[in-house]
Amino acid sequence: RSWLYIAGGGPREENTVLLLERLFAELMSSKGSDSLGVPLLDRERMEHIWSVQKKHVKCIQDTKG
Repeated sequence: RSWLYIAGGGPREENTVLLLERLFAELMSSKGSDSLGVPLLDRERMEHIWSVQKKHVKCIQDTKG
């Protein structure tokens, strides 16, 4: 299964948060480095930004319909 797979669907906001957290985890792992091994993201800064912005996910999603 792809890391994008979400079993059972669920509320859109929760799914979006889960997908973003999976993406951030991948980008902050060894897979998130350039060809020289330099991380593309600063873990500490991204964790802070996400903790602040996470609450806005519902506000920025398209409405149903």
